Amino acid sequence: LDALAEAASVLGNDEWAAIARNGLQVCVDQLTTAHQGVSLEAKGRPKSAAADCELLAALASWLPATLEQPAVFSLVQQVLTFFKADGMISDLAPGFRAGTDHDILPGVALVALGRYARHAGSCNEAAHLEEQLAWYRRRFRLCRSWAMIGWQMQGWSVLWDVAAVRGARDFVFEMADWAISLQLDKNGAFLTDLAVAGPSFHTACVAEGVVEAWRLAAAAGQSERAERYANSWRRSIDFMGSLTVEEIDGDLLPNPRRALGGVRPSLSDSRLRIDYSAHLLRALVRGMALMEHSF
Repeated sequence: LDALAEAASVLGNDEWAAIARNGLQVCVDQLTTAHQGVSLEAKGRPKSAAADCELLAALASWLPATLEQPAVFSLVQQVLTFFKADGMISDLAPGFRAGTDHDILPGVALVALGRYARHAGSCNEAAHLEEQLAWYRRRFRLCRSWAMIGWQMQGWSVLWDVAAVRGARDFVFEMADWAISLQLDKNGAFLTDLAVAGPSFHTACVAEGVVEAWRLAAAAGQSERAERYANSWRRSIDFMGSLTVEEIDGDLLPNPRRALGGVRPSLSDSRLRIDYSAHLLRALVRGMALMEHSF
């Protein structure tokens, strides 16, 4: 829904925007409060702190009126508790660390905080983000985690926009430089450790972050750096085209029209999932917007 709303904004498609807003309202209506806090209660899915953060990010950008509702306000306050004084971002209670998600959740929480601060017009909640930046920059240098960089590049990019957190832009560039240094020359994919079968849709996840690094570099007047990131984005999109269902694939499918635009997880796997398409859509429209602006 967040990716659809972003695409609608970039392409000026009112129909897509309405669909996305309606879907987000359904999510708001399914927020439930328990002693553990407020969370999206999706049928057949376990509760997820990362999903709650992504919902907040989407609401702040595309349905901001809901932020005044009690359940969503509680969600905001809950996400703020994830930012620990020592720099860790975790949904666990203070003092607990074992079992926390150090990869996906922190980056999505950063995006949520940044978008919420942008809507609020201030970033008082981000006053101590230098601790978080130091924590995850240190972790990146020690672990080189592919799982963390896509969301972290997006999170620190928006926080640079709204609060100019010292060192945030440099960290985005550091992650992007490392990623594109390992991008495959053969087909533009990122050979990550997230898919054992080889190059996968995770290329789009990385590209979502690289395109944000491209935007920051262009805004800073670093043209050579911006062009390197732009070339990386183009090669990523070329590879993702090989995973995308097109009309030529119709003879192999029971219902071709419904499958068009779907994204497979890899070249050897034909499953389709909505998040695969969403990652590609978000990376695609962000790059399109940058190309249009550059001309």
